[in-house]
Amino acid sequence: MSHENIMRLWNDAATGGFVRPLLRIITKTSAYTVTPADYGSVFTTRGATAEVWFTLPSASSVNKGNWCLFVNVANQNMFVKGTDDGLVTFNNLTSDNVGFSSASKLIGGAFLAISDGTSWLVMPIAEEAQSIAVNVSSTPTSSSSKSTSSSVSKSTSGTLTTSKSATLTGTGASETQTQTDTATITGTATDTATSTATSTATITATSTATA
Repeated sequence: MSHENIMRLWNDAATGGFVRPLLRIITKTSAYTVTPADYGSVFTTRGATAEVWFTLPSASSVNKGNWCLFVNVANQNMFVKGTDDGLVTFNNLTSDNVGFSSASKLIGGAFLAISDGTSWLVMPIAEEAQSIAVNVSSTPTSSSSKSTSSSVSKSTSGTLTTSKSATLTGTGASETQTQTDTATITGTATDTATSTATSTATITATSTATA
């Protein structure tokens, strides 16, 4: 079959709806920055065990008309972030990010992002019960506590030894008496000090969203 006939056959099949190109599916379980090679792909979060952020490049005339679809397939938060507040989304022309972050309302939420050459037009695809978070910021707060306990014990023990001796000397009516007293004290003193300090630091990330 000639080249021309092959192309004619392909064109007829495509026109008649018999040829359907497969979509490219990309799975990400952690933060990912979309590249031009990813345009026209469907991103999923299948298997994710933590929050996933997708970052789009700047919209420009180069990527005008290109698109990406993001689908949350895990019970985790999913966000799509722009560059330089370059998202047009729910009631916002210059959004930084948009996502799903409400507990029990995460799975199945999706965003279709299309570049018009100036901004990424990010359209939510969600069930009625799902809520959209726009411009979420995470601010870590920290707290610390410290407790100290100490104990001191002291013990003293000693031994007292006393000895006494006397000597009597005399000549005739003259007598001289000499007495010697000796006392010896042996003691032991023991000081024991114990100190225990415990420090605890807690870091909490608080997210706020405005819609």
